[in-house]
Amino acid sequence: MSTGKADGDTQRLIKLQTQASENSLALAENAVENNKRQAKANCIQAASEMEAKASSKNASESTKGLL
Repeated sequence: MSTGKADGDTQRLIKLQTQASENSLALAENAVENNKRQAKANCIQAASEMEAKASSKNASESTKGLL
């Protein structure tokens, strides 16, 4: 193998490794953003459930007062 071919192969390998690293970073960043969105959705769901329970409890107490 000539030095020129080896240098070319090395450059291609470096380029591929760089691209793989960039892809890994992009995947990690996407995972972080997805986790943030999921956490926000979980908080909204929990708040909604708490509101529903509070509303149900208030309705139940109001009904007791009428009886």
